[in-house]
Amino acid sequence: MDHPRLEEIHAFWAQTLGCEPGDLTRPGTRLVHFAEWGNTNRVSILRREGASIVLLAPGLLDTLLQAVQWHEELSKSVPSRAPGKTCPGITTRDLQALLGEARISPRPSDHLYYLTLEAFRPFEAGVVRQLGREDAALLEELNAACTPHDRRQGEVEIDHPVVVGCFDDGRLAAAASFIFYGEAVADVGVITHPEARGRGFGKAAVTGLSRWGLEHGRILQYRAAVSNPGSIHIAESLGYGLYALEEFCRLERMRID
Repeated sequence: MDHPRLEEIHAFWAQTLGCEPGDLTRPGTRLVHFAEWGNTNRVSILRREGASIVLLAPGLLDTLLQAVQWHEELSKSVPSRAPGKTCPGITTRDLQALLGEARISPRPSDHLYYLTLEAFRPFEAGVVRQLGREDAALLEELNAACTPHDRRQGEVEIDHPVVVGCFDDGRLAAAASFIFYGEAVADVGVITHPEARGRGFGKAAVTGLSRWGLEHGRILQYRAAVSNPGSIHIAESLGYGLYALEEFCRLERMRID
């Protein structure tokens, strides 16, 4: 992914994950303790190109370290590997192969995208405008029409810093909003009324939101579940470029002391 602020994006994720920016560009696997997960069995893997940053609860270190070492040894033994090539980062599929499928329970994964002004491909549909507190009832009605799963994935609230709505015949058909991380990163959320899907209203709402973010110098981030082709379509059709894949899993049938 080409982005004029790529170093800032690396720095953002390094701070978020507790690693070094260089770990995001260096092939191989880096294990990072995440103390907030405490005595749990949660694991996440941020993968970009050949690098994997594995976030894990401290009690899982020995198990995951062993798996990484097995992965590296197996990778070195593959005849087709180019001489001297660094071992690629580990994946949840690798963990399943190494530890056994009964030990690994995958969770839904996310694509992480970023947008540049040069790559932006706006899409127009309906009537798009910024929403304020006076529109709270309209957004509440839109959210109520969607499933709890849709609301969790969309994560659009009237109290967010910037909220944009797309109207069709006077009805709020879709809405998109930002969650700010620090002074730079603005994360996109979007939700579309079930009866209005497939007509570009979500894409139009994200277009309006993206315009605001680009005009105000924000780094625009879009997270889309791998299992949500509609959300992926919005990101890619508007020109958001893929930065990384974030995988999630749990280590089952383990005792964490």
